[in-house]
Formats: sequence, structure tokens, C-alpha cells
Amino acid sequence: MNRTSSVVRETSFRYPDTWLVRPRIRLYGDRLELTGWRFTGRHRRVIELSEIASIKWWSGVNHAANLDLHLDDGEQLSLWVKGPGLWRFKITEHAPDIEEQNPSLKQNVAAPTA
Repeated sequence: MNRTSSVVRETSFRYPDTWLVRPRIRLYGDRLELTGWRFTGRHRRVIELSEIASIKWWSGVNHAANLDLHLDDGEQLSLWVKGPGLWRFKITEHAPDIEEQNPSLKQNVAAPTA
């Protein structure tokens, strides 16, 4: 399999329920790579963009996650990344068949009352 080697976007990330040292998420033209270190050793997960069925994101800091990737096998992978809207844009730019689920700048925010 021919791999795209140029990093399109990179930042730190976190899983809502798993602690990693030096976690990094990297977007390549054909895949996401999530890396970091656990007490048991190195963590590395590769997700082909073709395996992502849909993506959902939201803004705000009071969330354990702000980017959900729904994979073809039914798994939902929740992450917290800086700039989730930009990540959604860049991922769908390289995989335009991914369905966007309710993209929103604000969720769960009460409207101001007069």
C-alpha cells in the first residue's frame, strides 16, 4: 500500500478516559495517526480516512471530547483536539465522502433572554 508521508495537520489530543504522555494526532492525506506513551509502552493507532463514516464536532472547553469519529465498523472514537472545526474541515477535505453530523459552532448554550 502506498502511504502518503506528508503531514497535513498535527497537534496534541486526548482521549476522554485514557491518559497518554506526549499525545499527538497527525493527519496525512490518507490516514490519521494517534500516538503517545502509556505506562505499558507506546500507543499508536492508525485510522484510514476511508474507514471514517461520519464526523461530528463542537466547540467549548467544558467537554471531555469535541471531535467524534464514527467508523465503518460501528466504533465511535471520541477525542479532544485544539480547533475541532479545522480538524473536521481538513479531514473532509481529504475524504469528501465523510458525512458531517450536525456541524455546529455552539451546542448546549442557552440563548440570552431579554
